[in-house]
Amino acid sequence: MASEVAARQPERGDLPTIPGYRLESVLGRGATGVVYRAIQLAVDRPVALKILRPELVSAKRAVRRLQREARIAARLVHPNLISAIDMGEVDGQWWYAMELVEGVSLAEKIRTDGPLTEREALRLFIPLCDALQHAFEGHVVHRDIKPANILVDDHGRARLIDLGLAFAEDDPMITRGGGTLGTPHYISPEQARNPAGVDTRTDIWSMGASLYHAVCGCPPFEGDSVAEILSSVLYHRVPDPRSHASELSRGLALVIRKCLAREPERRYQEPAELMRDLERIRERRNPVVRASALDPVAGNRPEWLTGWVVAAVAVALALLLWLGVERPWEAPSDEASFPAGISWPAIENVRLQFEQGNRKHQSALEDLHGMDDVPDRFLVQKNRLEIEILTRLDETLDAIAVEIEGELQADLDGHEFANAAVRLQSGLARRLRSRTGYAKLQDLPARPRDQYVEWRRSLETRLSDAHGIALEDARGKLRAYYEGTIRPEIGRQLAANRWADALSLGDSETIAWLDNAGADMRGLNQDELRSLVDGLERDRRTDTNAIHRDFRDERAELVKWVDEKKTRLWKRLDGGDQRDVAAVLMAAFQVQLDDRGIVRDQIPTDADRFEFVMDAASTLARHESEFEEQYARDALERAEATCAELYRRRAYGEAAEVWRSSMGDPLLAPVMDTLRWRLREAEMLAELIVRAAHGVDERENEVLELYIGTIPERGTVVPGIDPLRRGFELVVREEGEPLRVYLVEPTADQPRGHLLHSEDVERLAGLQEVGASDEELLVLALFRYHEGDVESADEVLPLVGSQDPLVAGLRRRIAAAQQDTSRAQETRTKELNDEIRSIKWKFHDSPYVLDPEVMLDRIVAVKKEHGDLMTREVWDDLRDIRDLLERAPIQKAMQPDEVKYGSKRAVTLRYTFTGTEAGAWSIGLWDLDGSGLALNAALDSEETFLDPETCPRLALVEPFDVEPRIDVTLVFERVEPRDPRDVIVISILGVHSAFVDDPEKPGFAVDATDVAHVLREARAGRRESRFEGLPDTQRFTLQFKGVDANGTAEVYLAPGGGRDRGPRVRLNPTRTPRNEPSSAGVPEIAVRSLRPIRLIEVEIRGKRKRD
Repeated sequence: MASEVAARQPERGDLPTIPGYRLESVLGRGATGVVYRAIQLAVDRPVALKILRPELVSAKRAVRRLQREARIAARLVHPNLISAIDMGEVDGQWWYAMELVEGVSLAEKIRTDGPLTEREALRLFIPLCDALQHAFEGHVVHRDIKPANILVDDHGRARLIDLGLAFAEDDPMITRGGGTLGTPHYISPEQARNPAGVDTRTDIWSMGASLYHAVCGCPPFEGDSVAEILSSVLYHRVPDPRSHASELSRGLALVIRKCLAREPERRYQEPAELMRDLERIRERRNPVVRASALDPVAGNRPEWLTGWVVAAVAVALALLLWLGVERPWEAPSDEASFPAGISWPAIENVRLQFEQGNRKHQSALEDLHGMDDVPDRFLVQKNRLEIEILTRLDETLDAIAVEIEGELQADLDGHEFANAAVRLQSGLARRLRSRTGYAKLQDLPARPRDQYVEWRRSLETRLSDAHGIALEDARGKLRAYYEGTIRPEIGRQLAANRWADALSLGDSETIAWLDNAGADMRGLNQDELRSLVDGLERDRRTDTNAIHRDFRDERAELVKWVDEKKTRLWKRLDGGDQRDVAAVLMAAFQVQLDDRGIVRDQIPTDADRFEFVMDAASTLARHESEFEEQYARDALERAEATCAELYRRRAYGEAAEVWRSSMGDPLLAPVMDTLRWRLREAEMLAELIVRAAHGVDERENEVLELYIGTIPERGTVVPGIDPLRRGFELVVREEGEPLRVYLVEPTADQPRGHLLHSEDVERLAGLQEVGASDEELLVLALFRYHEGDVESADEVLPLVGSQDPLVAGLRRRIAAAQQDTSRAQETRTKELNDEIRSIKWKFHDSPYVLDPEVMLDRIVAVKKEHGDLMTREVWDDLRDIRDLLERAPIQKAMQPDEVKYGSKRAVTLRYTFTGTEAGAWSIGLWDLDGSGLALNAALDSEETFLDPETCPRLALVEPFDVEPRIDVTLVFERVEPRDPRDVIVISILGVHSAFVDDPEKPGFAVDATDVAHVLREARAGRRESRFEGLPDTQRFTLQFKGVDANGTAEVYLAPGGGRDRGPRVRLNPTRTPRNEPSSAGVPEIAVRSLRPIRLIEVEIRGKRKRD
């Protein structure tokens, strides 16, 4: 195949030359041009280039059509249309370049792969409809849509190509000759008749025909010639698409049929309408198409009948054509006379025709009357023949009259009045026409006409009289029957309260009354019989009114009884003495009916069937339901309030018992589903806490970091006997008191402790969002909701994929909580604004009566309660006020470079030593060199090293509080390379930590005796924990945590400093107790070093004393 294609390709030298393009091969040939594959040299991209055939260069119409195709393609920019790129003319040869799309035509795809599936067809044709709509909005009609002009590219996207026949509505050059354009199989009827007068509805026909071909495998109309195909398009019905593709949906078949409606007004009026119906089918919805509004499909009548009709019409047309041309009824004009003594031929011909029965009276007389050129000698012959014909006419009329009268009398005897009427009309006319040739009596010659018209009038009178007598006889017998039989029976039924039976007597099949009355109904039609019965309408109406009046009286008494009974039951219900009041009312009402002998099916059908009692019962039932629902809601609210406190304490098992107990109350049936869900919810949460308790047991003796409140504490887990009920211990310091932690909030009789943070509960229970099952995600959302973390619960809930009712219920509760939060936030915002105004007013307007501690507490409280609502501007204002109230004393006493304040009097002091002042530090022999506090030369003796006056010291004076623990972080920078003689001693609150940085024999010691003792311990090689010497880095950090007045501390070492600090290492495994109480006066921090070093930063965290 490839070789064949290659064989058909011309050599590169044989290809035309177009400036700016390099033609490579032939893509296809058409009637007007050749399409080449080419490269646009300016941008090096492949294009398709169409060149007009040389023999059409002089054909202005072909040139204009090529130009129009290029201009329209350039105007229409759509992903499912081929766009034009360029157009030009070289040596009289017109060409235009367009977008190159690799693919095959839909026609080729159908030939190769067979019909498309419905799904594939929708995928291709919906974008094509959108492209066609784009053309429609650009006032362009394609006029040649067919599978061969639909290109399916390599990505499976359909493109509409070949705008050679398309025209814009303002195009003056379109089809002036009126020739049929388009392809016969897909052309619309109106395009076949007048190509110049088409609009977008023609494209909709062609799109529908192409869609028909795509899914059915053949076009809607086929034939052996163009004429036969066009004849089918114009006159034949469209075959049902499902006759070719039975698997096709009914909706798509209807859409195709609407596209192929023969009248354009009955098709889709715009491509967008067709596209919307195709999208509905893709979405498995019904299209907006009524089958009754569509043209019938082929196959609604037998093929042989269709063929016979066509043949008969053809024969008839041929016969009429022959008669119109040959006119055989016209005799040749011949004026020759006949010899004397011979009958006039025309008269003789009439006579012979009449005698032989070929002429009736009427036509024979007309022929004679029409002979104006009869010679005088033959007039007698003419008159004689006329008299003879008239005589024969009288005889015939007499015979007809005798026959009609005899038959009429037989009809009247048998009360066949309708037959008699027909006989006098059509029967008489039929006999008159068949025997005389006259259509009616009024057409007869004057003499017999008047006689027979009067005769027929007398017969009509006889018929009318007989008919009237029969009607009067039946009417009399009917009234006698009603008065003597029907009315007395109505009275008896009323006496028994059988209103329906009484009404049925008057409304029964009254035609049967005539038969029961013995009336002769022969010859009377239904309308006449109905008129007889209607004559009793007044009597029947009077009796019917009496029946309804009797029922209304009885009903009024029942209504009164029901109202009284309802009132009594209502009072008993409100008093709690009666239940099921609706059923009680209905039972009592039935007793009333039985006592009165009333049967429900005897109630008149046009009256309400005691609906008043149903209304009363419904009112009572509704009142009782509201009473029960209110009781159930109140009980539910009480249980919710009880369980809210239990949920807060995480006493989920107790909550489950509350819900289980509530379910035992039958009066709580209206909320039973809610109770059932709440019970399941509590049980799931109880299981969560049990899992967390098991998690505690499994982590026995493990070191965990758990949140105690908001502070992380790292310690060893000691589960104890029952972590669920009695809690467990977290040993933070071996010598200290362990922390007691509870999964469930302890009761008053249990030891005090800390409630485990919710995140730690989730961790111990093994709950996590990633990879969790729907059940676990639901438990996680429920737990977070009851822990008060509504937003986090709202984030987890959408991850639950199941349709569990708990999901919908929790979603509603979260939405309600968020609304409550929104309203609460509005209230909090107002409270915040009021508090801010109050603080500012007191600070600025009443500074002399202001209590700083009270005001500071107010500021801390405002930040704690409303910090999430505070804008940066508000917080800056409060911080300025706080700093002015709080910072002045601590700045004055400690002179830090930076102060940070936290909750509960927390304070952080930071010294950076970058200026010319060291704050409250006494720097001894050290210097401020702009980069820090530096010891620039090694000390000459150990006595100088131990002398407190030679080293930097900071007195921790009030308002800084040293009673609680403090944390100190120091960042050092090496001034000289690492030396084995490097020794650093840090003293904090009398706790001394010595570091001997000898690579061969590093030493570390911490104690609370004196500096000399700790230094000896460190030089002796005493090593605690993992101290391997100070880091080799330029900077390193020493951190002391939990230093307190009792002489305990945790010491950490880390490479780097500040934000660049590396992972820290704890040097001492346990806190170091003081051997004896400190005798120091003012608590202080001191830094000693033998060798040159620079102190870059010191950060001290502690508390601020209260006044």
